[in-house]
Amino acid sequence: MASSSRIESKHRILKEYLNGNSRLGEIYSCFKNVEKQEIQKFTNEIQKFNLKENDILDQNELIKKSKEEYSDYVIQILKANILQAVNYTVNKQGNCW
Repeated sequence: MASSSRIESKHRILKEYLNGNSRLGEIYSCFKNVEKQEIQKFTNEIQKFNLKENDILDQNELIKKSKEEYSDYVIQILKANILQAVNYTVNKQGNCW
């Protein structure tokens, strides 16, 4: 349903700005604008997600203790490694896990 509403939203935008008499340049421009808006939405969502995870990691005991001795660069690398370790998934490949 979410995909359907996104597509319907795009159709509504395209229908609003384009018709059967639209020039090829207008169509191209409209598609580029829609694409730019979509990319901006996804970028904003990713930034919000990263900020939320960053706030959660700031409460981690290992991060708190490491901040006393290490630079921000090291802390960011440590946070990335913690996220990767915590968010792993196990996938079955062939007969093995």
